[in-house]
Amino acid sequence: MAIIRPMRPRTVQLSAAFFALLMAGILAPRAAYPVAYEASTLHNAVSRSETVQGLFAERWKVILDRHPYVDIYGRINWIPAFKVNTVTMTGEERTVPMTLVRTYGSLSVILPVGPRKPAEPAAGDPGDAPAEGTLPAPAAPASPARRQGLALGFTATGFHYGLTRQTTVNRGDAGSETVTDYKYTQFFDDILALSLLYRPYFHVHGGVIVNNQIEPNDDGTMDYTDKSELSTRWFVSSELFDFLTGTATALGDEVESFSMELAITELAGLFTGPVNPSVPRFTLIFKRTALYNDEPFDPVWVRSAVARDGTSKDATLSDNMKERAALYTLGFLIEENYKNRVFFDVYSEVQKPTERLMAKSDDERIDVSPLREVRASLGYNFFAGAAAPLSTFRLLLSGGASRYWDVAAPLHRERGEKYLLYGGFASLKLEAPWIGIELRASYNHSVELRRLVECAEKAVLEGSFFASI
Repeated sequence: MAIIRPMRPRTVQLSAAFFALLMAGILAPRAAYPVAYEASTLHNAVSRSETVQGLFAERWKVILDRHPYVDIYGRINWIPAFKVNTVTMTGEERTVPMTLVRTYGSLSVILPVGPRKPAEPAAGDPGDAPAEGTLPAPAAPASPARRQGLALGFTATGFHYGLTRQTTVNRGDAGSETVTDYKYTQFFDDILALSLLYRPYFHVHGGVIVNNQIEPNDDGTMDYTDKSELSTRWFVSSELFDFLTGTATALGDEVESFSMELAITELAGLFTGPVNPSVPRFTLIFKRTALYNDEPFDPVWVRSAVARDGTSKDATLSDNMKERAALYTLGFLIEENYKNRVFFDVYSEVQKPTERLMAKSDDERIDVSPLREVRASLGYNFFAGAAAPLSTFRLLLSGGASRYWDVAAPLHRERGEKYLLYGGFASLKLEAPWIGIELRASYNHSVELRRLVECAEKAVLEGSFFASI
């Protein structure tokens, strides 16, 4: 049995989601292996809830533009060069090569209620959800009419993280075969939500985020019905007139995260009339997240490495002695789509924690950078302006670069001790009016690091698909 300890190239665990379990079950895990370890992002249910909620919001932006009755979306993400430092029961240290697999799935059903206003022809719809931090997709020439009026929606989504490893099984005279199993603890993050839409004026989402952590049994098997580590969070999100969006997530009576988005271009259009399509879209984004809580998996101590009773903080710190700090961020997003052919976005974000943060590695105060993130993306649609039938398709090639600062970066990067990471991504997307696929590769890209800082200095490969009717 291997025991993972918190060394550099760091441990990661697994997180899974109710919908993604279907995909994971086809591919995999019949056995896991008991292990003890620490990590940063994956154990942090606040951060994981923010990730799965962000994917939920990302997909619903597309649904609100396309107005389908049914939307299905799936994504699978690999980090092939993921290494875990382990210590065997005999005390031997060794590095185990693994593959981190992340799967995400969502199903949304939207039902009109009562009489509807006459449909308006759409100027174009963005098709598949662009991954957060990538380019806004150009409009499709052949898109459904925009349905207006009252509608109800239901969505089930889930996100799963799992470490896999190939193992060769000797079958004796029958030869040997290679099998792939998930290993170590798994985490599941699911969303079940109801939506009320009165288009084009407002929409409201409300639902539950279910976080679960499942430990392997002593014999290495997994009990997927285990609810001993299950926790439930509630969230609500609303948008008014396409320009003001608010979201809040709560655990019990405590609000863990809160965000507001103000679409400046749309707001100006309420007073000036329709905005010229060539004008870029400007959005201001404010967030508050209860991110640092003196938990064993946090990379920092809040305020001091010494508790208020004068004792040194460690992994056994009692809940009543833990201190907490929130992270405030303010972001500014610019998006442009030039004639449905060339498109780009630029995003920058500043940050400020409410308390000083002390690195657990040396108990020294961290000089938090005011600038948390900068990223930019540029893309080209090869089928823009094409004759039929290509005019109903999109072939999108895009790429971008980013700069990202995180307190956990030194723990998870392969080289160096800096908190700052530079990276980029490239993607190719093919879309028909109702279906589409995308292939994407990244390295140190800020969007991936926000979701899982453990992927620092590791290549990330991803494939996704959608079907929307």
